[in-house]
Amino acid sequence: SEKSEEGEKIRQDQIHCLFNELLDIKDIPVILCCDLNANPEKNKNGYNPLCYEQLTEGGFESVYVRGDSKEPAFTTFKRREHGVDKHTIDYIFLKNVTCNVTHLLDIPEVGDDESNSKNFIPNWNYPSDHFAIGCKLQWKRSLPFFIYMYTYVYMHILCVLFII
Repeated sequence: SEKSEEGEKIRQDQIHCLFNELLDIKDIPVILCCDLNANPEKNKNGYNPLCYEQLTEGGFESVYVRGDSKEPAFTTFKRREHGVDKHTIDYIFLKNVTCNVTHLLDIPEVGDDESNSKNFIPNWNYPSDHFAIGCKLQWKRSLPFFIYMYTYVYMHILCVLFII
């Protein structure tokens, strides 16, 4: 969905559909990896990014907030026709997961020189227009041996990992 108020409403509807899918499995641990196409706070396009709040109010917690007390400063840094876009739009959320976050993948240093094209992505060193995010989790209790992967394709890239 586009980065607009209308796009945000579409993303909200998609999260609502995800919540409906999760209603029957309330106590099962869920790891949700997603591109929300929106900052966790108000952005320069002037619309409120409602999906981040919708997820956190729905019981999801960001691994970066749990492990580092904050989201990365940005997960995308690119030059656009209107200027430079440097935003946090990619997330890993946990729900009903009893674990410690033992490691967070750092976003590469890109410097503050917005006139240097080497800092923008994609580039030769980083061919995606998103920086990779990731984490290592240490489980606080043993988990059953069966892991079921369920892919939910309403959003840009969205994977849900159910551990049962």
